[in-house]
Amino acid sequence: MSTATVRVTAPTAGSPRPRPRDAAGPLADALVVLVLVLAGVVVVATGAQVLGLRPLATRAGSIAAAALVLVPLGALGLHLRRRPERPLARDRGAPARTLLVAAPALVLVAVLLWSLTLPHALRVEWFVNGDHVRHLVLVADERAHGALDYSVRGYPRAWHTTVALVRSLTGPPPGRADLVGLVDLMAGMVWLLFAAVALATASLTSALATRAGLAPWTAAGAAATAGAATLWPAFLGNYQALGFEGSLVAALVVAVPLREVLVRPVSVTASLTAWAGLLVMAHTWQLLLPVSGALALVATVARVRAAAPGRRARRLAGAAGLGVVVAAASLPAMTAVVGAVGVGHAVVADVEAPVPLWLLVLGLAATAVLAVVRRHDRALLVVLALSVLPALTALGLAVRLGIPVTRYYPAKLLWHSTILGVSMVTVVAFLAVVRARAQRLPTLVGRGVLAVTAAVVALGAVVTPVAAFGGAWSTVDGATVLRLLDVPGAERAQVVWSGGPLVTDVATRILLDGDRPEAGRRDTPQGGLTVAQECDLLRAAADPTVLSDRPEAEVRRRYACVPAVTVIGPARG
Repeated sequence: MSTATVRVTAPTAGSPRPRPRDAAGPLADALVVLVLVLAGVVVVATGAQVLGLRPLATRAGSIAAAALVLVPLGALGLHLRRRPERPLARDRGAPARTLLVAAPALVLVAVLLWSLTLPHALRVEWFVNGDHVRHLVLVADERAHGALDYSVRGYPRAWHTTVALVRSLTGPPPGRADLVGLVDLMAGMVWLLFAAVALATASLTSALATRAGLAPWTAAGAAATAGAATLWPAFLGNYQALGFEGSLVAALVVAVPLREVLVRPVSVTASLTAWAGLLVMAHTWQLLLPVSGALALVATVARVRAAAPGRRARRLAGAAGLGVVVAAASLPAMTAVVGAVGVGHAVVADVEAPVPLWLLVLGLAATAVLAVVRRHDRALLVVLALSVLPALTALGLAVRLGIPVTRYYPAKLLWHSTILGVSMVTVVAFLAVVRARAQRLPTLVGRGVLAVTAAVVALGAVVTPVAAFGGAWSTVDGATVLRLLDVPGAERAQVVWSGGPLVTDVATRILLDGDRPEAGRRDTPQGGLTVAQECDLLRAAADPTVLSDRPEAEVRRRYACVPAVTVIGPARG
């Protein structure tokens, strides 16, 4: 393994010693900003609901909301830049290492850009699958309401509120039906969300590898390998394809504060990021609150203990202020989940949540190895313990409710420890090869295995994302869905019948709820329907309507149970 050449200018008398460059530093800063933006949007949207304002419902209101989020963050950034820091060492290899760490995320960005050359339907077909269609309805409802409100639906919506804000800033005026445009926006944003998860994984791995004693280039290689591993089917190919958007946001707001607590534990940045992560998690997935809460506590204690005795009270007061803001902004989401949902909801098994158990076991073993090797590094031990906490929460939840640990919600908790464990496995593998080489052991086989593994991981990191746009994840016909959504008055339809395969009709029917007012709306059935069940829906409707691309006569024969049915569909040339 090669090491980076770092040139350090000799310090003058009294000047601080230059600090080494962190290859993931600029990337980590960008991820911190993303977490703070998510938290800021939640605070503004929650406050707007309390004040009776609806900023997301108008373009002007959305601009004001965005300013309330971005201006304070900009001021904070300027303030932190003025704080004295040790100068950075001169390191010509740092930019190249940063690019290597970012490579897996850049692969996703490149694939997304390439997809713009594809036909429209093929570009978004992967998105109109799984839970993505339900998340789109939540975004449409949020934008129509104009603020973050849990009175009608208790589903946590930090991510949806952010997407709604972006939609209001960039899309047509609220009230104008444009589900196809919202599909385009969300497909792009969710794809980039996973790029952020891959980047967060690589950034955390870089910090762990450096802490474990790996040389700069070796640490960057480990980071790139871990980031690439997240693009494999166990992560990208499952959770992105299934539409588990909340899990992706949760993975991001766990990994980013974990790195901050490890790299700069006593900094303002670590404390703010941990508290922001706690707030976002309260509005994303409350079962991971033990992890986020522990991160906020660790960051606060470290910062207060590091202060001079005369400044500890001030820092403690600042932490208390952050805690009050987070608690107040989290209250609506927590009230909704406790009152309307409850922990008993975890027995629900909506769909299978796949977990590569072999990789989970490997990750736990690697975590134990790192804990033994670096047993005197308290900060690292804390991070390792927190990476295991989701799995422990899954076990506790399963025992508490008497359900298998592989059931939907416990399995998703296991998945979070698994994706964090990828970083541990990668660091231990690279560390083993480097140490074997240092001891002049016969490492040809070990290095060969590592090289082949890295090559296979890199290949999968390219193939899996590309396959998404080739129909590998598709359970619908994208062209049919888009064509039906574009029919004027499509939202009037209670029934959808097309020639599309698998769940094309179900996905289209669910998406149409995004054009219907949430208040008083009776959500469409979420699964497939028999003709008899469809007839029941039509009979119960004041204006029975079928949306179809089939010939009208054929549609009327199928639904002869309701002679007065209205048939609408795409114009036929």
